[in-house]
Amino acid sequence: MVNRSQPGSKGLDGSTVTAFDAFALGLLFLSGILALTRGFVREALSVTAFVIAALATIFTYPVFKIPMRGLITPGWAADAVTIAGIFILVYMAVTLVTHRFTDGLRGGSDVGALDRSAGFLFGVVRGMALLGLALILFNQLTPRDRMPGWLVGARLYPAINATARALQSLAPTSAPVNDRPITASRAPAPSRTVKPKTADQGYKRTERQSLDQLISTSTEDDTDKGEKK
Repeated sequence: MVNRSQPGSKGLDGSTVTAFDAFALGLLFLSGILALTRGFVREALSVTAFVIAALATIFTYPVFKIPMRGLITPGWAADAVTIAGIFILVYMAVTLVTHRFTDGLRGGSDVGALDRSAGFLFGVVRGMALLGLALILFNQLTPRDRMPGWLVGARLYPAINATARALQSLAPTSAPVNDRPITASRAPAPSRTVKPKTADQGYKRTERQSLDQLISTSTEDDTDKGEKK
C-alpha cells in the first residue's frame, strides 16, 4: 500500500511538500544554472547526444535484456544495469563527436545574453525531462501498490507525472517502457470527518413545538369538517 504518512505542508489539492520536492527543485535550478553558463547552443548539442542515447537505449534494450538477466540477479537489477550501461556508452560516444563543435564555440566570443537566457530555460526543461525519465525507470522497477508516499504525494509529482507520460508516448508501442504505462496523477480527495448522530437524539424543542402546532391545526380542520357535515 502507498505510504502517505510522510510529514509536510499540505496544499489545497491534498498534496504535501516533501523532500522529493526539494530535490526536484534543486535539480531544476542546477540544470538551469549550468545551461545559463554554457549557453543555448552548447546545451542543444549536449541534449542532442542525450536524445540519441535515450533512443538507442529504447531500441537496443530488448536485445541485451535476456543475456543480462542470465548474468545478474534479480531481474530488476539486471534491467537497471542494462539500461544505464547502454545509455552511458552511447551518450559518451556522441559527446565525443559533438565535442569539436563546442571547441569552436569556446574559442569564439562570449555567449550573448539572449543565448544565456534561452540556455537557462532550456536547462529547466531538460531538468524536467530528466525527472520524467527517472519516474519512468522507477515505475518499471517498483510495484504499483508500493509507490512511496513521499513521491506520489509531492507537490511537483503531477507535473513530473505528465512529463513522464508525454515521454512514454513517444516510445514505440513494442518498447518495454510501454509494458507498464504510467497512470495519470490524481489528487487525493480531502477527507471529511462526519460526526455520527447518536441513537438517543430526540427532537429539538423547536421541532416539538412545530409538530404540536401541526397536529393541533390538523385536528381543528377535521373538527370543522365534521361539524359542516
